[in-house]
Amino acid sequence: MTESERLPEGMTCRECGYCVGGLPMGRCPECGGDVGAREIALSERVRDVERAWPTVRTARFRLYAVVVPVYAVGAGVLGQHWGAMVAAFSMMSALVAGSWFVGWLATRSARPPQRTALFSIWVRCLPVLHGPWLVAPLCTAVALVAALVDRGADTGGVLLVSVSLIGLVLWVLGCLACPFVWADWWWGHTRPLDLRVRGLGGIALVAGMLALLGASILLGFGGGVMAAGGVASHLLE
Repeated sequence: MTESERLPEGMTCRECGYCVGGLPMGRCPECGGDVGAREIALSERVRDVERAWPTVRTARFRLYAVVVPVYAVGAGVLGQHWGAMVAAFSMMSALVAGSWFVGWLATRSARPPQRTALFSIWVRCLPVLHGPWLVAPLCTAVALVAALVDRGADTGGVLLVSVSLIGLVLWVLGCLACPFVWADWWWGHTRPLDLRVRGLGGIALVAGMLALLGASILLGFGGGVMAAGGVASHLLE
């Protein structure tokens, strides 16, 4: 039997995790699952995602290490109190940490290296679930422009209210689209690799995704209202 007819060293069965490296292609001796050319290709692609995990982790750490403190400082400035900064920092930090924990918990049912690949994909997709509060600076910028125009035209805040209402409608539509965008990202990354979260892990994944999205919506709504109110109180008083 040639080397090309044997499975690569270190390869494991995708169904049971049994080490099949060096064995002939065909069936896993432990569970009877397929271990052929298709499984070799899938394993290599999963390994590529696993090897990319440190890069994904670093990118997300850097994103939130910048976003959370900056947003917290902005909340303190607009709220005119250090308590607002502490509260904003605490809520955003808890949401980010909870998001990582939910992904870690939901992917425990998978076998390595599929587990690492699934967690990496989860972390990669997190900005979609956090979208409702990540757009807070955009709300602040729009409210600032509207307030400046209102102040110059002396319209009594009519433009700011109108723009805020339109922004609220667009934000709500964006929130409704978030779960569909997340599902498209998730399946777009996992389906080509034949990665699945089974059993209770799948339930935890869906429940966690919906809970995190709900928390993001509440945080985003509160942040948007505070931003618009802070800008209005600073410029229209």
